[in-house]
Amino acid sequence: MLDGLRDGIRAEDKIDDVITVRDGQSALQMLDLYRPDLLVLAMTDPSQSVQVARTCSTKWPQVRTLILSPDVRPAFRYVAHQYGVSEVMSTRAGLEEILDHLDSIIAGKSQVRSTEVQQVERELKDSGYLPLIQAREVDREILSYVCDGLTDREIADRVYLSPQTVRNRISAMLQRCGKSNRTQLAIMYAPISSMLNKTA
Repeated sequence: MLDGLRDGIRAEDKIDDVITVRDGQSALQMLDLYRPDLLVLAMTDPSQSVQVARTCSTKWPQVRTLILSPDVRPAFRYVAHQYGVSEVMSTRAGLEEILDHLDSIIAGKSQVRSTEVQQVERELKDSGYLPLIQAREVDREILSYVCDGLTDREIADRVYLSPQTVRNRISAMLQRCGKSNRTQLAIMYAPISSMLNKTA
């Protein structure tokens, strides 16, 4: 599919160069060298695509980004949008559909409408995921350690906070997410942790 997409993009008269890379680190290096107008990410790990997009939006905010992903669930789309991604499309989309979206993105038309973002935000709030997605970096780090089964003291040593502060932060997240124990919180956070924690 990627070969067909690359050939289709090359055939577009609005795009000068197409560079393909296989991993996030190479993508960031190429972005630093070439500063393209458009970035299409289709990595094996969708969370890595989000992390590259996150770094890209910080360093090169003018770059428009399309993520092709097998994961197009609301939480993934919402996080991607928060990191400046112009569009998230399923890897099952046809070549013509992808090229049509690329044309719109190049023209500066965002494919994500504010009403869609608001709808997804409501769904995430109703499901309890929104507080996890909007959590501070330190809270996400604490939640990752909760998922790993660490005690409050072990977490405190790693994040340089007191055990009581760690307990307070976990209690606040439990309350915001409507969960009654750490296990429920860990089960909820684990599937989305890789796209929220900085790794790129």
